[in-house]
Amino acid sequence: MNRLLQPLWLAALAVGLIVAPLASAQAQQAGNLKPVAVVSIAHVDKLLGDIDYLTTAGGAADTGRLVALMAGPYVDGLDKTKPAGLYVTLDGEKPVAIGFVPTKDLTKVLATLADQVGEPKDVGDGVKQLGEFPPMFLKLEGGFTFVTNEQANLAKLPKDPVALLGGLEKSYSIAARINMQNIPQMYKDQMIDQMREGFEAAPIEADDPAQREAAEKIGRNALDQIIRMIDESQDITVGWAVDPTAKSTYLDVVFTAQEGTKLAKEMAMLKDAKTNFAGFLLPDAGFTMNFSSEVTDQDQIQQSVALLETLQASMIKELEKETLDDEEKTEAKALITTVFQVLTATVKEGKSDGGAVALVEPESLTFVAGGQIVDAPKLEGALKRAVAFAQKKQPEELKDVEIKFDASTHGGIRFHKISFPVPDPEAQRVFGDRLNMIVGVGDKSAYLAVGTKAEDTLKKVIDTSAADAGKPVPPGQMNLAVAPFIKFAASVEDNPITAALADAVERVKGNDHVRIHVKPVENGQLVRFEVEEGVIKIIGDAVKSATQGGGF
Repeated sequence: MNRLLQPLWLAALAVGLIVAPLASAQAQQAGNLKPVAVVSIAHVDKLLGDIDYLTTAGGAADTGRLVALMAGPYVDGLDKTKPAGLYVTLDGEKPVAIGFVPTKDLTKVLATLADQVGEPKDVGDGVKQLGEFPPMFLKLEGGFTFVTNEQANLAKLPKDPVALLGGLEKSYSIAARINMQNIPQMYKDQMIDQMREGFEAAPIEADDPAQREAAEKIGRNALDQIIRMIDESQDITVGWAVDPTAKSTYLDVVFTAQEGTKLAKEMAMLKDAKTNFAGFLLPDAGFTMNFSSEVTDQDQIQQSVALLETLQASMIKELEKETLDDEEKTEAKALITTVFQVLTATVKEGKSDGGAVALVEPESLTFVAGGQIVDAPKLEGALKRAVAFAQKKQPEELKDVEIKFDASTHGGIRFHKISFPVPDPEAQRVFGDRLNMIVGVGDKSAYLAVGTKAEDTLKKVIDTSAADAGKPVPPGQMNLAVAPFIKFAASVEDNPITAALADAVERVKGNDHVRIHVKPVENGQLVRFEVEEGVIKIIGDAVKSATQGGGF
């Protein structure tokens, strides 16, 4: 799953990558550079249309109309059909940020803003100054008003600033892109040096040497990955958009690697993702998740294996400190050793494949998760041995727990059933007097099913997965249907908030998903966070109910 999450934290890192080195770099002439960063803002008509759609969907159309009315005087004088933006270049060590706004009548715009920014002052060469502390300089050229903090920045302006946005204005309402390849290597090196120095200087809060070693390996491994991504990244984009046709709004995080790099080859492998666990993608479930990726980089695999070895040694050392007798310690060590042997074998195979699903209904909840595990029977044997030992050593504590190993089989998966008493009355409304759990084990797979319909759902997941084995899928996806969870919450608790939300759900017919999908792109990946229109309606209805005394 590591590569699937790279864009998320790398986007945050990019901000520091630009700001920190530029602030501390020694003076050095960097020459004329392409923008290291751009911000794109869609044209006014598009933005106002987005606001109208969102407010209407949320049951607050009057608010959208009010926003458009209030914005009217401020956008009068602008070209409402062209995008605005900002670009950042480097002048030696100094970042230069210049914004641009499509303008038909600058005089009208400045007159509207006079009360807020004061009267403009002509400073020559067509440049106007607003304010003193700090000053703002404007210049109208080629149908755009360029804005910056120093007059000298306006001496040479692009003929077509929209071209610098790289098409972001066509795909997103608001977006920002860090062009990593345009950042001079000296700045990247300074950032990397600062990160290394920070890592070496940061104390590791652990008294035990084994724990310190494990923490250091984890930190150093993460640092190495970040450094490699800094060196091999092409660009990082974050963009938000509204799609009235699809009835949703979404946020994209796009990460690409420089062509020909090791990182680009790793990203390319995401295009051929296939899963043997498509059964987790049940269409009527309240929650589904599936992930599938491969790692062929032996250095990365060995790093993970070394980390597992360190963690195993640390756990065994901690075990020695526990107040257990020799027999208990021996059994615990055997279990830990087996678990890490299986994890290590799975990591060495380089395949990550699995998922989860939740069925959510009023007063009913079922959860199933599972995935590929190399030598799963070995883990199964360790579980049986651990349970048998616990039953022998502490029979009283397990007297109310029903355990049936090899209770049944289905699709080549052996079912081991466990049943716990449920003492809490509210939990009994969902699970009954006993909570049923099934551990399913195959030759190279393992499952855990819990809840009201644990066995039936697990069987359905196994059957569907077998029928769709090798199915092409996105490398990662998560789907959450909001309505079933709200109805479930309302069925098990008497709460005005959930009651108001449940009423809102009844007025929404589907289209109520929150989704996270990973999509391969050229030399990289796109992670999309999507919210469907139904969710916006639910929130809008709930807020309206609260403001009218409905219970929030």
